[in-house]
Amino acid sequence: MKKYIALLAGISIVLLTGCGSGADQSTVSIDGKGKVTAMTVESFDKSWYDFGELEQTVDQAVADYNGQHEKNSIRVKTCKQDEKAQTVTVTLEYASCEDYRAFNQRELYRGTVKETQEEYGLPEVFLDRKEKEVQAKAVLADHPDAQAILLQEPVTVKTPEEILYVSGNVTITGENTARVEDDGMQDNENADTSIYEYAYIIYLNEK
Repeated sequence: MKKYIALLAGISIVLLTGCGSGADQSTVSIDGKGKVTAMTVESFDKSWYDFGELEQTVDQAVADYNGQHEKNSIRVKTCKQDEKAQTVTVTLEYASCEDYRAFNQRELYRGTVKETQEEYGLPEVFLDRKEKEVQAKAVLADHPDAQAILLQEPVTVKTPEEILYVSGNVTITGENTARVEDDGMQDNENADTSIYEYAYIIYLNEK
């Protein structure tokens, strides 16, 4: 069925073109070595949705990607259906942010604050844990070697260590969790939601 086959390369397209968006439950986690675990939860509430077909499509997309890149660049951790809640959950493990970016055709970058500034630039102002504004030049001067994550989609992000600062389109929700807010931007008619401005999350280096 076209709703599952018409993916560009990644699991976000597979699910978001086939089902209703559950982006508020989706999570991207990055560990201290840069490995990415992405959990996508989507509504699966139409009688014509076929979970077996979806599962095969996910497996084939991952196999195709691994066949063109290093072995086990991506691994399917879970692909399950909750018939009572009428949702599907797919969790994929990526060897790196580069693999996530290539597979999903969505921005995801991890580097030091200094590297991020050189590659993408920084917003003029960050928010600290108390939602106080801090100038980017101060963050760069005080924490040039802290880790920064940059992305462009509304998801919950989990970091391996305490979050220090976020850009204005991100809300800190815990010591090492933050929520990238949805700005209402949609990049295609299938409601594959992304945000217009980059979201930045800065956190301590791994202890």
